Amino acid sequence: MGRPRCLAVRGLFGAVRLLNMTGESLSRKRALNPGKNNLRDSQARIAGCFRHHGNDSLQRAITRRSPDSATGGVRDEFVAGLLAALGRAEGRREMSKSLHGTPCQIAKPSRANLRFRVASTPKVALGWTKLQRDGPRGGLMPLADTFERVRSGLVHILFLNDKDETVASGTGFLSAGYLITNNHVFAGPANTRVWLRSENQRDPKESVVLPYADFAKRLVTGSDRNSYDFAVLRIPETIRSNDFQFTLRSPTTKKIGEPVALIGFPLEHLNLTCHAGIISSFYRSGVAEIVQVDASVNAGNSGGPLIDPETGDVLGIVTRKGTGLTKLFNELRQSLNNNIQQLKAGAGGISMTIGGIDPIQAAVVSQHQMLAVLDEIERQANVGIGYAMSSDHLLAEPLIQAAIGAH
Repeated sequence: MGRPRCLAVRGLFGAVRLLNMTGESLSRKRALNPGKNNLRDSQARIAGCFRHHGNDSLQRAITRRSPDSATGGVRDEFVAGLLAALGRAEGRREMSKSLHGTPCQIAKPSRANLRFRVASTPKVALGWTKLQRDGPRGGLMPLADTFERVRSGLVHILFLNDKDETVASGTGFLSAGYLITNNHVFAGPANTRVWLRSENQRDPKESVVLPYADFAKRLVTGSDRNSYDFAVLRIPETIRSNDFQFTLRSPTTKKIGEPVALIGFPLEHLNLTCHAGIISSFYRSGVAEIVQVDASVNAGNSGGPLIDPETGDVLGIVTRKGTGLTKLFNELRQSLNNNIQQLKAGAGGISMTIGGIDPIQAAVVSQHQMLAVLDEIERQANVGIGYAMSSDHLLAEPLIQAAIGAH
């Protein structure tokens, strides 16, 4: 008997003993009908099932370790269910037939033990590990495995000032030898240095740092944020030989309600994160095809890949989040900017002080502070809605088509 099955049987015996104690307590309140819960007869039927399927070692273990008890009916149902689950993967379908039909009919539980009945479902099957690994449709992986496989293909893009402080950031990913991100991430603050790092690089000295002017020259094609909002850059020094290269795929192969995942570096975190959700809508905004997702999208996720959690293929480029308050934030921001302009214009170049303080200048400073607070509130606001530009726009680029063909 293999070690996993030995451990499973030991766990089974522990569960049976626990049910024995629980059943004995119940039997003091309600007498069980021994005629309908003959453990010996049920053991014989179960043993016959497992002898038929070649599980002689399990058959011997159960016959040897299960004593008579007034709670035999409870154990009978429990053992039958778990033994069905512990059946060999190749014989699980036949085992189910045997347990539900001749020659292995299991007596119906009495009312006293009905609440303890465990049906012969594979929820506790040893084969569940394989099902999780292979996926319900065969050959597919769950999100955890997909994430581990693709994580080396992510790039953190940070814009540093002269004090090495991060003033803006986003995410990019590798595909066909190129670095792909949002155009609005690429068009970061001028007079900065761009730090391109993988998740394991914690110091700019360990990775690629480019002056922004040099970084801008690496752009080979792109589209501004008001159309398709993508940028494709050629920066070979960021690519290691074993880095994962993502495959682009049209999101038209997916349906609303199907699962997706997004990977990136949100909120200036240096650690790579993965968020799962579903496709909530497809729609057109201007010229762009948008995939709306019900998932946690935050500042810093922009430019990262929206992936199929089973294959890891990129369905879109995460471009922004939705808060439901975007219009209100914009109106308040515009109002504060108007206040600043009017204060400056109203002063007319005249300076006056009260107690050593210029009231006009103080009001301007307070408006700027309110703008900073507003920006931070908007950045942190999250109602779990995000948007991604469809990969179809990238796939339509001749450069990408040529690169895909070359790979």
